[in-house]
Amino acid sequence: MENNESTLETVKQSVTARFEWKLKAFKKNGNLWLEWSTNAPFNNSKDKIEVYQNEWPSNPNSSAISWTYANQAVPWDTGLAWIPNLLCARITPSGPNEAYVYLEQLITAG
Repeated sequence: MENNESTLETVKQSVTARFEWKLKAFKKNGNLWLEWSTNAPFNNSKDKIEVYQNEWPSNPNSSAISWTYANQAVPWDTGLAWIPNLLCARITPSGPNEAYVYLEQLITAG
């Protein structure tokens, strides 16, 4: 009787890719302007750029005093006067039909 057993060989492979997301605030004509970019080859059409006052909300998709979708043209005039301590963020859903999470956060300086 022949031995028909076969040996399965497992080949492991991995790949690493690094992507950057950038968020920049600047003052122009007295207003808060924001611009953002990424080198990621994918784009989540639900990503948002939001501005908050006083504190970071536990639910990033609430309490914004100004916001736009991240797939809109940049730079973006928020329509808000430039003041210190405005909270600016890029938020994204944590998964399909999931809650939003912070991807980037910055605080305006004086």
